[in-house]
Amino acid sequence: MMRHLMFFCMLMTLSACDYTGDWLFAGTVEDVPSIVHLGEIEPVEVANQADIDAAVILGEISPTGTAEKGGITFTVKGTGDDICIWVDPELVTWNQSVSGLSPVSKWQYPDNIFDDGDLDLYAGYAVYYTGSPGSSIGNFKVLFQDALGNDVPITLNECVIASLNTSNGGHSGRGAPEFCTLEATQPGVSYMVLMETWSTPLDDDRLGYGLIVTHGTCQDLAGAADWGNEECVLLGETLDPETQTARTGSIQFEQAFCDAGFDMGDYCEQEAAQKDCEDADSGCFCGDITNTPSGGGN
Repeated sequence: MMRHLMFFCMLMTLSACDYTGDWLFAGTVEDVPSIVHLGEIEPVEVANQADIDAAVILGEISPTGTAEKGGITFTVKGTGDDICIWVDPELVTWNQSVSGLSPVSKWQYPDNIFDDGDLDLYAGYAVYYTGSPGSSIGNFKVLFQDALGNDVPITLNECVIASLNTSNGGHSGRGAPEFCTLEATQPGVSYMVLMETWSTPLDDDRLGYGLIVTHGTCQDLAGAADWGNEECVLLGETLDPETQTARTGSIQFEQAFCDAGFDMGDYCEQEAAQKDCEDADSGCFCGDITNTPSGGGN
């Protein structure tokens, strides 16, 4: 017993126990913030794709390195009318079609999931926001005291997500855009918008995003875009770390993804012929075809 105790003490001396759990989380990126406040954003009028491209706000966010939440916030003043908040995180994602009987040709290649991330969108009256903009991420929960004196948490989130990838009230998932319409906003009242970091790309932990705030509904915004697919309302959110512009080839990749008549298998085959997509550092947007699961296998 004494020998075991001595061994344990020696082990503790050599390596102290880490109870924080920080080692479980992705580390911060030196030149990319983990919590950002963009200030007040003025809604814009958009009539076509050119207007959208000119008004999109591009940025990057990284992990906090701890269990602390990270993300982007900004405020927008109510106008008396509808306001659309639309955010598109890096990049696109799909499920590979592996059916042996009726495979979907467009999706027969796997997606490269390592370059995708996810932001969850929330919004509400700024007075109800519990975070400290630029310092800590909060929420829109307030405590209501019922007749028995119990504190009951109530969520005052005004942003109800509705897209092709989610039912009302949920979130769209990895790499997919999230958007909501703040209906009949109160004139002059400040609304806080939160884009909470759910995940960052495994390849570099730099999560690029595109953001636009417009007058009118999000249905109006989608109608002004050239592409029918929600994913291509905002393009170029995957940023090159050196130039802070759209990563080479990423816009063409998104457009191929959005084109219902284009076979992504053709795009991925051409990419694989030019690059070694088995190499995680190859820069391929598609996944490695050799990772395709087979019947009874992985």
